[in-house]
Amino acid sequence: MATTTAKTQLLDLLTEPLKGCKGLHVDQQHPMRRVMRMPDRKVRDHLDQLKASHCSRT
Repeated sequence: MATTTAKTQLLDLLTEPLKGCKGLHVDQQHPMRRVMRMPDRKVRDHLDQLKASHCSRT
């Protein structure tokens, strides 16, 4: 998976609960900056953990 794709997917998962909320653009900026600064391996690890926790809840 390309780094950009992994970062995009991670951001989508992190901001999904905020969709439909007023002020989403402001709230989204903090996680976006943190994800963009993360090393590639860490992004993929976080993405794997989020996907695993999401699948275990369904």
